[in-house]
Amino acid sequence: NNGYHAKNYVFGWWNGHKATGDGVLRSGVGSDFAYIRSKKEREAKKNQRTITVKEVKLRPNIKDHDFLTKARNAAKFLAGGDKVKVTIMFRGREITHPELGQELCERFAQELSDVAKVEKSAKVEGRNMIMILAPVKD
Repeated sequence: NNGYHAKNYVFGWWNGHKATGDGVLRSGVGSDFAYIRSKKEREAKKNQRTITVKEVKLRPNIKDHDFLTKARNAAKFLAGGDKVKVTIMFRGREITHPELGQELCERFAQELSDVAKVEKSAKVEGRNMIMILAPVKD
């Protein structure tokens, strides 16, 4: 007797192999579980959506038509489910008037209030003022 019986070949477990009912011996006891787990992970990956952040750059002295064009582009990004990073770039002495950038950010948020909410309010970082808008959930 060397530790195993003939019945284990067909009906049960033998040396880490799985005996199937049709007489085929498959290697890897946990391989079925790993396959099912990877299948569930692939299915979950199909359903998830990656959120990207699109950037819209403005200057403090932007004209109305250009402002509306930037706002329209941002609205398209938000409609696609992306977040929008609004960057106001200050050059030279413009940085001494951050209130102009603040007003511009508020105006931009007001323009897009029906499709976006402010996720991160306007804040000066270096020579830029940054605000992040997120799409409104219906």
